[in-house]
Amino acid sequence: MKEIRAYVKPYLISSIIQELLDCRVFNGISYSKCRGVGEEQMKTAAFKEKYDVLYDVVRLDIFAKDDDVERIISILSSSAHTGLPGDGVIFISNVNEGIRISTGERGVEI
Repeated sequence: MKEIRAYVKPYLISSIIQELLDCRVFNGISYSKCRGVGEEQMKTAAFKEKYDVLYDVVRLDIFAKDDDVERIISILSSSAHTGLPGDGVIFISNVNEGIRISTGERGVEI
């Protein structure tokens, strides 16, 4: 099982989630609003003059079976792409185990 974490532009979140829900290849998704700064912003003169410049971003967390990861990445990449700097980033991590709190069930694919 993998964790897919993506940081995307806030105004795209509704369409991104809808496309992910339409594909039905994962058990759940969560997202949170946060602020951050990326590589592109750090290169600008404005950032170099003022270090407290942070931008609104949305963080998506998705847990999926290994076989479904490429499909999810494809959807994220296409639906979050605007062609402009700051489109976001996707990280993929291994998940060793999960525990369902309500039942105590343990495993990789709960």
